[in-house]
Amino acid sequence: MKAPLIKTNKLHQKITTLHEGRLGLLSNKTLTPSQNYGPPPTFHPRHIQTAQMSENFVAPGQQRYLRACMVCSIVMTFNRFRDEGCPNCEEFLHLQGSPDQIESCTSQVFEGLITLANPNRSWVAKWQRLDGYVRGMYATKVSGQLPDDVRTAIEEEYRIQYIPRDGSATEAD
Repeated sequence: MKAPLIKTNKLHQKITTLHEGRLGLLSNKTLTPSQNYGPPPTFHPRHIQTAQMSENFVAPGQQRYLRACMVCSIVMTFNRFRDEGCPNCEEFLHLQGSPDQIESCTSQVFEGLITLANPNRSWVAKWQRLDGYVRGMYATKVSGQLPDDVRTAIEEEYRIQYIPRDGSATEAD
């Protein structure tokens, strides 16, 4: 048995009236049944190019794994330190692939966050001694003590004056 046919003119009229009333349209356009009346299309995250996504994005469930480097104070997840190392201090901290070194040279206890898009031009970067570092997210204070052997290597081999980021020492002018 065939389904009863609905007169398309009445259907068009009802749809047009419904849309004009809801959207406040004053045009004489009529809508056809083949048009999509649903909400606007949404885009799945896979359609967004990776280059447009922030490289410093941390998912809400991953925030407990954030750590700050005790030398430069950049804030990243434990896994990112393990996979990439510290982008500013890797040549002398050697964090990449070394969980023990990450545990001893980074801290989970830090205060304040600064996001730097252009560290070379930022007055905040100069104030926090971050100018010349890579762009990213930095802590204002990092608690913890750098191991003595690492501190000695930084100061003697690399001729870098280490200033703790916990506020215990101030920079000499």
